[in-house]
Amino acid sequence: MLLSQGGSCTSKRLSFRLVAGVWTLAAFIFVQAYNSTLFTYVMAPVNHPLINSMHGVAESTDINLLFRYGAALNAFVMDPNATGVFTKLRKNVDSFPNSRCYLISQCLSLITPGSRNTFAEARSYQLGIIKDNFDKTGKCGLQLAGDCFLSLPVTFALQKHSPYTDTINKGLLDLQQTGLIDHWESWFRPMPRQCMANVKKGDKKRETKQTDISAISLKNLTGAFVVLLVGLSISFLAFLVEQIASIAERNVNNR
Repeated sequence: MLLSQGGSCTSKRLSFRLVAGVWTLAAFIFVQAYNSTLFTYVMAPVNHPLINSMHGVAESTDINLLFRYGAALNAFVMDPNATGVFTKLRKNVDSFPNSRCYLISQCLSLITPGSRNTFAEARSYQLGIIKDNFDKTGKCGLQLAGDCFLSLPVTFALQKHSPYTDTINKGLLDLQQTGLIDHWESWFRPMPRQCMANVKKGDKKRETKQTDISAISLKNLTGAFVVLLVGLSISFLAFLVEQIASIAERNVNNR
């Protein structure tokens, strides 16, 4: 880039030489910054999520499933009469000796970078775990799977044939549809902005693709533009000073 900017600067005036130097430097920095950002964008590895659903754990032979003894999933998986996907999950659990724990901290101690372990727990607990992990490490090292596997209903106990049953059912549905429950949850458990991408609710049909990566924008080249702006400002200031000094010198000579 330095060699492709043209010939030498024959002028000995400081202002013109500064402009030529700043232009050459700005072109070099801008092109190199763009090339390095583009090269990183193309060559950087795309780390796909370890799993997208519990069905992926059941079909995989190299992923270890962890959950608590008191979790609802424990009752379904360890049931002797379990069938279907729960049978496959039980085989996964039996193949890993430390698959169940009494405390959440015990299971989390096995979730380390590069490991093939995944921890199954209720979403509300998982969100708290992600937030606590960020508070301790300063990084979003945990991520939720996109597919919800087991949903347990939360109910209100009312008198049989209560006249308020339909009203309460309609009210709860309205709260869920309007998003107020999620909004209230954000009050009691505010998630760090850096971890929001790790806790978004996914879709069963959604797959992680190359297009999920954000495209290159001017924000990626902010540093190059800052250097360019500073250089142009200095060269323009030197140009003005040179012009003012030249005009003053000509006025003195004319007198």
